[in-house]
Amino acid sequence: MPPACRFTPTCSEYAAQAFQEYGFFRAMQLSIWRILRCNPLSRGFDDPLPPNTKG
Repeated sequence: MPPACRFTPTCSEYAAQAFQEYGFFRAMQLSIWRILRCNPLSRGFDDPLPPNTKG
């Protein structure tokens, strides 16, 4: 059976990384945007977390 998530890393891994790297509100924004892009019309692809330039 193929993997359920279309993206690499998976949406849950992406969200966990976002909360480790960014503050609560930015992590929520990134996580929600990622989930909205995960749909049957999306091919999926390698989609790493953007770099945190604010440190």
